[in-house]
Amino acid sequence: MTKLEKLYSIIENSRDLGVRLNKEVLQQVEELEENIIKEEILPA
Repeated sequence: MTKLEKLYSIIENSRDLGVRLNKEVLQQVEELEENIIKEEILPA
């Protein structure tokens, strides 16, 4: 499982369990997603 898949899994599992992610967490997730794409996906 790639880092990006793990990140998406965390988000999905949180939603499935009824855990609400606040704006700060969602912003961190978005930044991490962008970094993973820039560092691991685009160079390939």
